[in-house]
Amino acid sequence: MLIGLISDTHGSLCNWEKALKIFDEFGCEKIVHLGDYLYHGPRNPLPECYDPLKLAESIRSNKGKIYFVKGNCDADIDIDLLETQPASYLIEEFNGYRFLFTHGYDPDIQTAIKIAEREKAVVMIHGHTHIYRIDKMNQLFVMNPGSVSLPKNDNPKTIGIIDISENLKLKVIDLEKHVLKEVSI
Repeated sequence: MLIGLISDTHGSLCNWEKALKIFDEFGCEKIVHLGDYLYHGPRNPLPECYDPLKLAESIRSNKGKIYFVKGNCDADIDIDLLETQPASYLIEEFNGYRFLFTHGYDPDIQTAIKIAEREKAVVMIHGHTHIYRIDKMNQLFVMNPGSVSLPKNDNPKTIGIIDISENLKLKVIDLEKHVLKEVSI
């Protein structure tokens, strides 16, 4: 089973479409969007291909395969366009592995780590910082696929893949399909 991870689209239609194409090429059965869907936020510049209305339409048309969590830039009026009610975090189990998915703002990352440990998750995955990572903290792996539209710290635009075929692999890849970081669990 392959699961695509995307975060912080911030209204960028073309980067969402590039990510969808990569997820399709890899054969991802599900997608988890970690929040900050449509609005770019007052601290961010406009991302390329900024078209929140068409992005909302595309997200809605793929809704059956997407899991949603709410980000700090996701106002209720924007969420209404997506026709979903995302939670602040999700705990899901895929092929026997438990995951906690959150944006990383509410709950914040440290609180989400505590929730993940309490819920016996193997991996806590968040967005929010726009910086990709895969780290191990005690027995928990913490991952951020980065931002597909507005990366920070000179990072490229990135997405993530969870590969649960033979064992569990976490990957961060850029939009050119280069694997930037990979961890097998």
